Amino acid sequence: QQQQQQQQQQQQQQQGAWEGGGENAVESTPLERLSVILSEVLGDHEWGEDEMQQVLLESGGNTEVALNLLLDRSKAAPQPFIEALSSSSQAMQQQNRGRGAGQGQVAVKSSRDWFLGDHMRQHLLFIGYTGQGFSGFQLNDTEHQRESKTIQGELLKALYDVGAVDKKTDTNGFYMASRTDKGVHAAGLLVQLWMHPLREGAGRDLVAALNRKLQGMGSPSSQVRVFDVTVADWLEQGTTVTRVNSCRLCHGREYLYVLPSFALAPVPSAAVRSVDTLMQYMRTFRISNEQLNAADEVLGSYKGQGDFGLFTPSTKIAQYQSEEGGTTRKIVDCTCTCKYTPKHTESSSGVEFVTILISGDRYMYHQIRNMMGLAMLAIHAGLPAREVVRAALTAEDGRLPGREREIPLAPAAPLLLHSLRYRESAVTEFLRKGEAQVEEFKRRVLLPQVYASAKKPVAEFMHQMLCTGGVVSRVRKGVCP
Repeated sequence: QQQQQQQQQQQQQQQGAWEGGGENAVESTPLERLSVILSEVLGDHEWGEDEMQQVLLESGGNTEVALNLLLDRSKAAPQPFIEALSSSSQAMQQQNRGRGAGQGQVAVKSSRDWFLGDHMRQHLLFIGYTGQGFSGFQLNDTEHQRESKTIQGELLKALYDVGAVDKKTDTNGFYMASRTDKGVHAAGLLVQLWMHPLREGAGRDLVAALNRKLQGMGSPSSQVRVFDVTVADWLEQGTTVTRVNSCRLCHGREYLYVLPSFALAPVPSAAVRSVDTLMQYMRTFRISNEQLNAADEVLGSYKGQGDFGLFTPSTKIAQYQSEEGGTTRKIVDCTCTCKYTPKHTESSSGVEFVTILISGDRYMYHQIRNMMGLAMLAIHAGLPAREVVRAALTAEDGRLPGREREIPLAPAAPLLLHSLRYRESAVTEFLRKGEAQVEEFKRRVLLPQVYASAKKPVAEFMHQMLCTGGVVSRVRKGVCP
């Protein structure tokens, strides 16, 4: 009985120390708490002080995260060990969520301690991702979409798992600066959502935990990165005060279309026999400066403001026409920025790529892909680019004058959201802080993925457009515009 009383007193002292109770309470260190938990669960355990300290450093001093890391590293251990350590971690989460500490448990910090309370506050998340394997960004509640993965859906799952939100599928108040379609990538996207307010200095821990969760979900979720998080503060704008809105306040969006260079120059008929012959041709093709300048002139025809109703599906036109500005959009720039041959690796296969920059205020569904499709059609059909684009931008009701609409939709794999433009200094400073991480993500993950995934879809698109009976031959025969 005396031993039991002493143990209970020690446990109460440890709990009171962590919760700040007691006049003589002394807060135990994370290493001491981790050691106590392991000893209670396992008795004599295999983890030495140096190894536990290393895991704590990796977890930022968070004992719950350290336990999860130990669990991950113990997959080869006997099953009872894994079950004991897992149940200990779950018990700690329940305890720190206000459900009370059971007898024999030690209260430790969990991810819940990153947040100030149960109320919600709007935050900004700066993220990047590769679009391959996703059905687009936005979570959709249709039956088809429930079984498919979206970036928004996977992000909400990770946020729920770390305790930042209370529901996995609550999209109320969730805004994004730009909504990408299926297969489209993003180097840096700003999203806004309601979540529990963070304690000061806890943002870094939350970002690390979210990235671990996303990595643990496997492909394609492992290709999503969270760069930073901050509160969506109020801003003064003239005589009015408004909250930062990641979508409404964004006045410029830049996309890149990373295209194998052969698609911007005439292709010999022998190379069009099949998709395989086109794949072989693209590996050895190198675009000349004259061909690049000619393609640049075609792309430059899009600059300025015009009615892009022809560049979105006809089913979407009524929706856009009900909004301010209708289908009118402004293209600030559309140009070839560089040509580049990645190092001969499995992802690039020695193919030369040309990067096309598209800069504008906002875009409609499939607008950029249709712009690229019409540009390639004009190049390969030998059409006068400016006249073709002018006719497309003056079309009415999704038709060219007197003609049926027929613009080939270019593939999604080469397209990525590159950057966002805001006038508000608070937002630009927040984005600037993540620039180094964005560039690292582009270099190590995003661009290699684009180089690897874009080749075949572009070859298939070119074969469909150039083959006998394709849109190029029909244009040349005058069958379609």
